[in-house]
Amino acid sequence: MLQAQPGGNGLSNGSSSAAPALAGSSTALRPSSSFDIPILQNSLGHEVFVKGVGTHMWQSSGDESSNWTHILKSWGLLNYPRFLMARLFGGLTVLESCPNSWDRYEEDASLSASLGCNGFRLSLEWSRIEPRRGHIDQAAVQRYRDIFGSLLRRGMTPNATLHHFTHPQWFDELGGFTKAENIPLFVKFAVKAVELFGDQCQLWATFNEPTSSSTMGFIFGAYPPGQMLGLQTAGEALLNMLRAHTAAYRAIKALPGGERHKIGLTHMIIPFSHWPDLGPLTAHSRFAARWLTFWWGYDLMHEYLQSGRFAWCVPSLDADGSSCKFVAEDGKPPMDWFGVNFYSRPVLSPFLTPGRKPWQVLSDLGYPIDPEGMHEVLVRCSVYGVPLYVTETGVSINSQRHRQYMIDSYVKEILRAMAEGVDVRGLYYWTLLDNFEW
Repeated sequence: MLQAQPGGNGLSNGSSSAAPALAGSSTALRPSSSFDIPILQNSLGHEVFVKGVGTHMWQSSGDESSNWTHILKSWGLLNYPRFLMARLFGGLTVLESCPNSWDRYEEDASLSASLGCNGFRLSLEWSRIEPRRGHIDQAAVQRYRDIFGSLLRRGMTPNATLHHFTHPQWFDELGGFTKAENIPLFVKFAVKAVELFGDQCQLWATFNEPTSSSTMGFIFGAYPPGQMLGLQTAGEALLNMLRAHTAAYRAIKALPGGERHKIGLTHMIIPFSHWPDLGPLTAHSRFAARWLTFWWGYDLMHEYLQSGRFAWCVPSLDADGSSCKFVAEDGKPPMDWFGVNFYSRPVLSPFLTPGRKPWQVLSDLGYPIDPEGMHEVLVRCSVYGVPLYVTETGVSINSQRHRQYMIDSYVKEILRAMAEGVDVRGLYYWTLLDNFEW
């Protein structure tokens, strides 16, 4: 998820979150009352429906070699002033209060099993596996093999993400994905990961939410490398990530036994709207909603995933206009499955603050609980012609009653889409533990 927020989405606050929580963390549900999906068989008769949770190793454990650790230690207190306030009042920063999944992975696996999960989504931290360029940390490799083993012993199928916002600081210093010549470095890591762990994991995502990385990293400056209003650079970085996905997909498939690996990518589907509509009086919020919807790739990614056409355009002030910065024709990217990350269709108020429609409940992060939106995006993504997984959905909210309503209502809409013929293969709730929420 996008917002910088400690904690709040977690399903369990059991023994794995013994470290003190950041100020503002909300109480998570206990396993006994949180995550009951009344199906195990896909309605289209394919395979057992995956019910799982999603996690991220850096968010729950940190890592000294990561670009995100570097950012937080260098200018993070400026971008996240609540960390400074927490420090002034004796609180802890994210680097000190994490649940420590790196060392407590067995407890995480046990908590997930207690929820009835048969799947588990996790990140492979490039910075842990290759902390220095060309150097593979064998201790980190063994730890990940132990993590995969702990999941498999409990009957959970791993789904591993190769790039989930974080990467080694040395890769950032080379220009990261702003430079096309760096794509082979990611592809080399992806191939190495499959060689190291392919006997334990066959379900892979190359990238998590590439539009979030490009928008937050180069337009809003809230993610590494912290660039503001780099409109051209954001488009170039996004295109390079999508091309890196295709290159990694082909390289993995070319490995001996590569065809048994199922490779996809995930995308944050987040169309913004404004409310109420007061005509000219809310033209500014209408434009802001169009602008935000574009930067998170609602239409751009939809077109690219169907045809390979990448049109990087800037919305203009008139009703439907835009100015294209550049267009690329790559051909339809290959993927075996697609990950739908959906939380809500955010609503902007006339004051450009988070809003809601009168019948909606607002989460602690400012987005409304929106079950109808889940059905809408699943139907929209069904045109890609590959199986879908809901790789992220969840809510950061203190009210257990509202969290339960969110889970129940979203699952109902997933089942409705499946009954209509949409090929949904699984659901991963974000997230297992309260953690640093970007």
